[in-house]
Amino acid sequence: MSEYNIRKITTKKIFIRDDYISLAKSFMSLPIFNATNKKPSESDFLTIETRDLFQYKNIRIATPLLSLNFDFNILLFLIKEAVVAEDKNVIFIEYSKLFKFLKVSSTNSPLYRTKTKDTFSKLQMFSMRFEKGGREYLLGFVGDVIEVEGGLSVTVSMGLKIFYEADRDLIFNLEVERFNKLKSSFARALFLFYKSNNYKKTNTFKIQDLIYRLQCSDNDSKEVNRNLKRAHDELVKSGLIHSVREIKDVVNKRKTVKFAVVVNIATDKETEEQQTETVEKVKSTASDIRAKAKSDEDFMFFAEDDTMFN
Repeated sequence: MSEYNIRKITTKKIFIRDDYISLAKSFMSLPIFNATNKKPSESDFLTIETRDLFQYKNIRIATPLLSLNFDFNILLFLIKEAVVAEDKNVIFIEYSKLFKFLKVSSTNSPLYRTKTKDTFSKLQMFSMRFEKGGREYLLGFVGDVIEVEGGLSVTVSMGLKIFYEADRDLIFNLEVERFNKLKSSFARALFLFYKSNNYKKTNTFKIQDLIYRLQCSDNDSKEVNRNLKRAHDELVKSGLIHSVREIKDVVNKRKTVKFAVVVNIATDKETEEQQTETVEKVKSTASDIRAKAKSDEDFMFFAEDDTMFN
């Protein structure tokens, strides 16, 4: 069923490795995974019916609270396995591979099995509607999730693939390890937002757009400003962004209304070039990969257990 095949939906090359995953813009720009410090008991369900954001119109999101830490990494692994599965809509999430991806010790596997099922339960309840390019999208992530020996059998919703269809020209490569080194959820959310809206050397972002992405409009403005400063400092220190400059209101010179951001894309480009070079070498030495490349020239797949990459 080709409608489930991400690599046939997008116009961009799809990179899939444990440390390098191609994401649709929606996963990065929209407030699906949030930088909130609330505990689940404080906000069991998040409902957002709000303003437009760039090319997305009439956004309506209903979801349990999804974190930018564990929950987001479960989604990354789900996308990775969905791409590998190609035309299948039922995929097997093997615990051992998942925990290796999450860098979880085997001694903690019982705890993380429970956490994994909790996250999939939340992903089942996620729903989203938006308009883009004259079409309306009603999306979900997963359907049935059944525990089987060694892992989970997961029915992937077509909504997961439609995210890629809606953003077929807007695919961004995420360096997973560098991203996960960020300590602040604010920094993680801002980096995803900046990277997926990085169209020129210096991009300017309104502070209300950042507050919407972070879903922190209920927070004290001084606290938000402090968190933004800490997050920006961490992003600059990490090398993921080059610089951030505050732009003040023309009347109230003390009020910050925008940020001018320069995203550091040099490392990302170098990584992509290295990945491309590696694939070309494999194509020339492995006949099975070479044969696949002839029919799927627009797709680059990096197998997790392929010894050529160890």
